[in-house]
Amino acid sequence: MKEDYYSLLGVSKSASQDEIKKAYRKLAIKWHPDKNQGNSDAEEQFKKISEAFEILSNTQKRQKYDQFGHSAFEQSGSSQRSGGFHSDPFDMFNSFFGGGGGGRFSDMFGERTQQKRQNKGNDLKFDLNVSMTDILKGNEVEIKYKKRKLCRTCGGTKATSKSRMQICKTCNGAGVVYSRMGVMQVQQVCPNCRGTGEQITNPCNNCDTDGLNVSNERIKITIPKGCHHGTRLRVTRGGDEIAQGIPGDLYIIIHANKTGNFKRDGDDLMCEHNINFYDIILGTTFELNTPHGRIKVNVPKNTQPEAILKVPSHGLPNQNTHALGNLYIIVKVDLPNNLSPDQEKLLKLYRDSTNNK
Repeated sequence: MKEDYYSLLGVSKSASQDEIKKAYRKLAIKWHPDKNQGNSDAEEQFKKISEAFEILSNTQKRQKYDQFGHSAFEQSGSSQRSGGFHSDPFDMFNSFFGGGGGGRFSDMFGERTQQKRQNKGNDLKFDLNVSMTDILKGNEVEIKYKKRKLCRTCGGTKATSKSRMQICKTCNGAGVVYSRMGVMQVQQVCPNCRGTGEQITNPCNNCDTDGLNVSNERIKITIPKGCHHGTRLRVTRGGDEIAQGIPGDLYIIIHANKTGNFKRDGDDLMCEHNINFYDIILGTTFELNTPHGRIKVNVPKNTQPEAILKVPSHGLPNQNTHALGNLYIIVKVDLPNNLSPDQEKLLKLYRDSTNNK
């Protein structure tokens, strides 16, 4: 025997149309199969309340039901589709909530259910300045940053023992609101309840509106050997947390600082070094601070200005093979600003001896 339509909706026989609509709205959201996936009882209850609403929301059908009961819509052993309840409760649901047709839950909760499947906290970005020595050795560095974490008091739910849930007054429990743009109807997630359809009374006062608090974090990461400026490192779940979802990720952007006079060219390092004019003629050895440490560099006799001295395997490691590049030193001539009389005399003797050849 079929259940009484008024009992199904939880209203009295004298209920107004507004009361019937309000009751249906609440129950339809509660029992919709897309909110109770895998629950056949919920789907059956959804169909029953949809059938009850279809009859009681229509003045003529309600009069027939009040007079004859369920038998008013039974002819030849089957329900009359033209005079009985709607053939598809999901179409009626979409029509009631302003969706204007579409598939199951497609217009009202399609976006919300998709968001729930992909519920993830915000990703964060951190710019990290590193030295060429860090890149050479693959040093471990500690970074400090801020992220939002679930409130320890309420666990991100915003609810406490004193809290109560009520239907959102902005969207009437739908979780979405509609606005007009010309002839188009635009659906948006309710800004008040953020798509949940519910509001919390007496919420937790130890966190923000998302149930989160800002936290100071410290993590250690290893700089990949040979990485380049702009390299992006990902720390899975290092981003903001979110209630009923997974944390976002933290992306660390490598910014390679210039070390001394060194410039990078692929895996090679380039620098300039000033040498006295007499040393490039006579030859010399000098010491140079590099990312590899302090090294000695030999300058052959009669080295020419702008000559390039090569120091093998003193560059940066290749990111794939880890083979070291080379260090190239461009020779710059350091000329004196002033000469003593004796120095001038010696240079003139050298010049005269060269011209007499």
